[in-house]
Amino acid sequence: MHKDRKKVYVIAALFAFILLVGVVYAATTGALNFGGTAQLNTNVKLIITDEAITDEGDGDSISVNAAKDTLTFTVHLSEPDETRYVKFKIENVGNADAVLGTLSTVPPSESSGITVTWPSLNAVQVLQGAISSEYTIEVHWDSDYPEAVSDVSLSASINYSQHTTE
Repeated sequence: MHKDRKKVYVIAALFAFILLVGVVYAATTGALNFGGTAQLNTNVKLIITDEAITDEGDGDSISVNAAKDTLTFTVHLSEPDETRYVKFKIENVGNADAVLGTLSTVPPSESSGITVTWPSLNAVQVLQGAISSEYTIEVHWDSDYPEAVSDVSLSASINYSQHTTE
């Protein structure tokens, strides 16, 4: 019986050796591949700050859509050289860091006599679970255009992607 047990150990050791040689060969020649999937969810949302529109007046409003990615606001400027500031923050509620892109604005940011200055968000990183600094949109009525349209309604959507390390 002792001989049979010895044969089993020899056969097991030989099998383990062949398996080890096969794995080492496959790994070194690139024939061994391991596959898998992972799901990362980068998701950012706009947050309206407490004083979203400075010196808010009649007819001024601000809102964020249900997807939390588009800010829409209306400001009523009552006289030339008047300026309103619209403030917002961005929160990353996903499970991966986010890199912001440029703002998509609708309609175009400038109309006759009204100048809109958008913040630059391009390449700004918002870490997972973090809230960004406060950003400001400036809406100004140029005094050289006393007949400008004083009611300005605009919207902006944030573009972002998952942060990748190189």
